[in-house]
Amino acid sequence: MAPLSKTNVVVIGGGPGGTATAIRCAQHGLQVTLIEGAEVSRPHTSETLHPEIEPLLKKLGVRDQVLTANFPQCPGRWIALQGERQFYGFGENKHGPKLGFQVKRSQFDTLLLEQAKAMGVKVLQPCRAIEPLVSRGQVQGLITTAGGIEATYVVDATGRHQWLARKLKLNTTPYSPSLQVEYGYRIGHCPEQDYSPLIASAPGGWVSVAKVQPLRYQWTRLKWFQPSDTPWYPPHLAELLPSDTTHVMDMTWHLINPAAGPGYFLVGDAAAVLDPISSQGVLNAIASGMMAAHLINQQFQQAKLPLSIADRYATWFRTNFYQDLMALQQLYTPILSKVTA
Repeated sequence: MAPLSKTNVVVIGGGPGGTATAIRCAQHGLQVTLIEGAEVSRPHTSETLHPEIEPLLKKLGVRDQVLTANFPQCPGRWIALQGERQFYGFGENKHGPKLGFQVKRSQFDTLLLEQAKAMGVKVLQPCRAIEPLVSRGQVQGLITTAGGIEATYVVDATGRHQWLARKLKLNTTPYSPSLQVEYGYRIGHCPEQDYSPLIASAPGGWVSVAKVQPLRYQWTRLKWFQPSDTPWYPPHLAELLPSDTTHVMDMTWHLINPAAGPGYFLVGDAAAVLDPISSQGVLNAIASGMMAAHLINQQFQQAKLPLSIADRYATWFRTNFYQDLMALQQLYTPILSKVTA
């Protein structure tokens, strides 16, 4: 098959990690093609975005769009995982409390994708990756439903699908038992959830509830044991109307190693998964995408580096994953000891 096109970077996936990579590469003057399989943004678990994401959004040129989208903002989260309910704030600055965002992911993802297009990124949608182009152990592009694309670098941002890792048969190390997360939406008015998200213990796991739009609340539930087939939603949302169906995701903690190699990078959940209680999914996806773009640009600028860009990225990603993993393990240990006692 003759190549459809040639580009510097091809990105698989139009979520936060993929669009962040594409935007930053385009800002550096690189040619970028992004492919996205879905015609429209899909639902995801909504996340509380820590205020530290704001400077990253500013670098990507979408901070103002996110602010004007009127996502609910909050100064922290309520957490009641061991019985006592406590408020954990994001801290303060000279202007007062730092505010995070509680975003509706499909809307947030669309803002980033539109910014990528505005930066000159070529977006093929809907378009799916079929096979990587590999020569002498180096990834050199993709075969897609739209044809072949030759690229100096391929960035996998397919989230938990981890398309490239499966195709290349990369090593995956689990760090938890099998975990599933359920999530859905309820429509109505629940004043106690209007100001800050809540994460609380639930039978066999935890549940979070947050307002994501006016009169629209998302709930997310994780169970450490096999979920039952009985429909479930937070009891204090019982009077609200259901919206859409309940979604189920595999959220078993794991790391793919290495997260980069000859001609490829894995960003966000395409490289590692931790459950949503860490509230780091979107932040890590964007940060890893921006780091991959930074290193790719250094390579194109022929910067003299002590390590290959793949080694630098893989080490950086692995270090950040282990930091988040240890924090989650410290959080869960006392809870699980009570559940399994």
